[in-house]
Order: sequence, then structure tokens, then C-alpha cells
Amino acid sequence: MVLVACSGGGSDALTKPQVVRQANAICVKANRAIAAMYRPDPDDTAATAAALAKVTSRQRTALRKLQDLVPPAEDASDYGRWLAQIDLALDRADVSSAAIAAGDVVAADEANRRGEQIRTDADRFAARYGMTRCARAE
Repeated sequence: MVLVACSGGGSDALTKPQVVRQANAICVKANRAIAAMYRPDPDDTAATAAALAKVTSRQRTALRKLQDLVPPAEDASDYGRWLAQIDLALDRADVSSAAIAAGDVVAADEANRRGEQIRTDADRFAARYGMTRCARAE
């Protein structure tokens, strides 16, 4: 699905500067919405799991918008891999949320650790490409 949405080429393809500008705008909007979300007491596992699920849902909304962008043909493969990495990191966040809700700290920590590895790789690409608002600073 990701690669189809980002096949590049065709008249719908954007220029790299257009992709960068639009992606950064999507990420800024998502980051602001997430920053405004309720932060539960970390000792309240149910509230923490619910809050994490809301954050992940908002991030998935942003991911869908990023998937709608069609990069230049020469960037389509790398852009598609970036989107796949984001999706995988969000899958790990879903696992973490479920583990937190179940009280399984070990599983939550492992999901978070793996998600962070994936996110770090994704952030490197985003930063190199110019989508600095879509990457956390290292």
C-alpha cells in the first residue's frame, strides 16, 4: 500500500521542495496537536495506555497525509521506505500501549526499544531529505 501511494512519476508527482514543504507542514500540525494532548499520571496504566493510543492515532492520521504526497520518481523508493518505517514504529507503539494496559512492563519496554530504533532510522532519512519537522533532533 505504501509503495503504491508513493509510486512517483506521473503528473501527480511533486518536486522535492514541494514534498519537503508539505511534509513539514503535516508534521508541524501533528506535533502541535500531540503536544496539546492530556498527559496522564504515569502510575495510572489505563490512562497512560489510552493517551498513548490517542497519540498513535494522531500520528497515523499524519502518516496517511504523508502517504498522499507523491515524491519525484527518483525519491519514491526511499520515501516509501521512510513511510514504512514510520508505520512499523507506530505498530510498536500499539504493542506498547496494549502491554501497558495489560500491566506487562517488560513487553512495553521491548516494544518501545524497538520502536525507538526504527524511529531513529526514519528520522535520519527525514532530516537528510529536508523534512526536519518530521524528525526529532539527535
